[in-house]
Amino acid sequence: MTPAHCRAARGWLRWTQQDLAERSGVSRSSILWFENHSRPLDKQKATQIGLTFRSAGISFTDRGIEFASPAE
Repeated sequence: MTPAHCRAARGWLRWTQQDLAERSGVSRSSILWFENHSRPLDKQKATQIGLTFRSAGISFTDRGIEFASPAE
C-alpha cells in the first residue's frame, strides 16, 4: 500500500484520517505522516490498516485499489 492508495481508499470510503485511526487502532499522526510521505509505516501498522480496509471491502492490487462488498 502506498500513501496514495491509503488516501484513495479513505476517499472511496468517505473516511477521514481520524475515522481510519479509530477503526484500525493506528494513531492519526502515523496515518498523516505516512500519507504525506514523511515516515513509512512499520509492518504492524501497515498490516492493521490493510486489514481494516479489507474488512471494509477495499483490496490493493497492482492496478491500484478495488472495491467489493464487505464480507458479512
